[in-house]
This record gives sequence, structure tokens and C-alpha cells, in this order.
Amino acid sequence: MAVFGAYREVAPVRRLVTTEFYDTGERDGPLGDGSLQILEFHEADGFTTVVQRNDLHTAEARAALAPGMAEGMEPCFAALEAVLAAPDA
Repeated sequence: MAVFGAYREVAPVRRLVTTEFYDTGERDGPLGDGSLQILEFHEADGFTTVVQRNDLHTAEARAALAPGMAEGMEPCFAALEAVLAAPDA
């Protein structure tokens, strides 16, 4: 599945909001309206907690996306962790 979208809000060190659209190969499939992705970063006592929300437009869209979500998100968070651990991050 291909994913494309746009940044809607960038608040350095605090918040990132994007729209995402999914190309599943299905014309008029349940994911056609895309989603709103919200990442928030909260620091406390030397640790950063990342809160992610995926706001999909319908229950059908959530059901269609859910099966691959954990598999797809793990490499994304591993890459984010590597970037944040870099000395000049």
C-alpha cells in the first residue's frame, strides 16, 4: 500500500500533524478519504513520550487499516528513535 499526504502543522519539538491518503488499489475503497495523523511529543523527567492519533473518517476505514498498522508502524518508530538518539538531534 502506498501512502501520500501533506504536512498541516509543524511545531518543532512538540507536534506534527499530517494528512495521509492510502493507495490500496481499490477505486472508491474505505480508505479513500484518508486520515488525519497527529504526533505529540511530551517531555518529563528526561524522557519523551510520543502520543499518536490516527483520525480516520469511518469505522470501515479503521477496520481496513487496522490489520497492517502494527507491522507498518514498528519500523517508523524505530527510525524516529534513531533520529532522536543522534548527537545533533
